Amino acid sequence: MSAEGRLEICGLVKRFGALAATDQVSLAFSPRETHAIIGPNGAGKSTLINLITGDLVADAGQIVLDGEDITALSVARRSLKGLARSFQITELVTGFTALDNVCLAVQGRLRTSFQFLRSAAADRALTEPAQAALAQVGLSHRAGERVETLSHGEKRQLEIAIALALEPQVLLLDEPMAGMGEDETRKMVELLQGLKHRYTILLVEHDMHAVFALADRISVLTAGHVLASDTPDAIRNNPAVQQAYLGGDL
Repeated sequence: MSAEGRLEICGLVKRFGALAATDQVSLAFSPRETHAIIGPNGAGKSTLINLITGDLVADAGQIVLDGEDITALSVARRSLKGLARSFQITELVTGFTALDNVCLAVQGRLRTSFQFLRSAAADRALTEPAQAALAQVGLSHRAGERVETLSHGEKRQLEIAIALALEPQVLLLDEPMAGMGEDETRKMVELLQGLKHRYTILLVEHDMHAVFALADRISVLTAGHVLASDTPDAIRNNPAVQQAYLGGDL
């Protein structure tokens, strides 16, 4: 298997005053695996994602992507190295179309000039990869629609398309099913199943049905610590995990 997309975090610490949101967290994510991060509210899941992407600066520890220490790199530099993410709360450019939003991501990757004052359709270097990303998430038919007209589930799909347009090695997905109904959740699970083993995927998610449908491995965080990290079956049957978080839901 190619080493591309191998991510390691070693001894990550992030404190907010006296609170250690992450406390010596060390995990290794294998290339092309889907690795879910679960835990109760306040366990440090989103903090961990933000440390990996560079949206937060670690107080201690190291982040290594494909053998390269990226701990000191900016968010933009990490993105160019192959990290892409979606957010817990949708972050899209309203007033623009779905295609325009993905074109902006392509423009960022290519670091070229993009002028919305002229027709985006004239710049095939942007629109062709953007259309391909929209096709991957099933939104080709909505390419010309303004973001504000999309449903909640379609906006989540669009966020995935934007991440894919960056041509990442690692996808970091922060609660992609948040706020979705049953049908929208099913569609998102099917979308992510189609991406499995094409990218390394870190999935933070509260929907346990989705987690167990998607994950190759699961890590459980509690109070900033890694309680367990194992296969889905082992996590499901781990007494410490059941007591701390999962209860009788599994």
